[in-house]
Amino acid sequence: MISALVLAAALAQAPAGWSGAHPAAFSSLPAWVQAHPGQARLVFWWDRQHPGRAEGFLSWIVDRPAEGLDAFAGVHPTWPAVAEVLRVDRPAMDAFVAWGRAHPRALHELAAERGGLGRLGFEQLAELWQKHPAPEPPVTP
Repeated sequence: MISALVLAAALAQAPAGWSGAHPAAFSSLPAWVQAHPGQARLVFWWDRQHPGRAEGFLSWIVDRPAEGLDAFAGVHPTWPAVAEVLRVDRPAMDAFVAWGRAHPRALHELAAERGGLGRLGFEQLAELWQKHPAPEPPVTP
């Protein structure tokens, strides 16, 4: 169960106005993080290390609602981090895509704030995933 204090602290510190503008998206993201802490770590890490690529992925989630993750991976074969996150826990990524597609405007705004998802994950939601073992992030982009 998500601690009310953790959620309240995260709401207060989320990227510049994003949480206030998109409370449903923000309040449902911690459930995904808590259910998939290892995958959350990889996604947040990727956004920090490769914000341009992560922005492209986040935009694709909304812009291509009929396409599955294999279509995205097929278009980006030189992005090993994509293959890695799909290999580690495909159902978790399907759930993340479903969350993004349920909150398209919120996801677009978060993607537009370069590194916003990573910042949100490391600065406000880390307590939900840091204590859980997770695979090391991919070394290559």
